[in-house]
Amino acid sequence: MVKLSINVDVDDLERAISFYGQTFGLTIGRRLGRFAVELVGAGSPIYLLAKPAASAPFPGSTATRT
Repeated sequence: MVKLSINVDVDDLERAISFYGQTFGLTIGRRLGRFAVELVGAGSPIYLLAKPAASAPFPGSTATRT
């Protein structure tokens, strides 16, 4: 069996929790500090990670989060 780790960068953690909950029926499995949450209810847990909009996804990147 393949085990997936799904991470989604979001600029508003509470809004994202609400969106994924209402859209896909996911619920909070656990909070991982102030900037991350694990959502359960899908085949694999989904981790929402609070990251500022327009920030670089990694050092030296010319792309930014949109």
